[in-house]
Amino acid sequence: MLNLKLESINKKCLYLYTYFILKIFSIKNYKYKINFLPIKIKKITFLKSPHVFKRSKEHFELKKYKINININTSFDTIKNVLINKPNTIKTKLNFIKKMI
Repeated sequence: MLNLKLESINKKCLYLYTYFILKIFSIKNYKYKINFLPIKIKKITFLKSPHVFKRSKEHFELKKYKINININTSFDTIKNVLINKPNTIKTKLNFIKKMI
């Protein structure tokens, strides 16, 4: 059993790529389970002019979207899917031992 973790700042790109992966898994009849992990928000504030005007600030927000997919296959079958991944998406692949 494999655990595939996808994360990205771009929400649309991440969802399109997961749709692509799940479509391939359904065509090849792999069993999978998908989990949407909570969104991580990082807020940053910059001073426009640090000398006198402390009230003038710029606020920014970075959101990280994460999806976790559990698959019942081997690594060799997933290798071809991960080759065509977009640059904005980070992937982590872990092996999970089944508890009997």
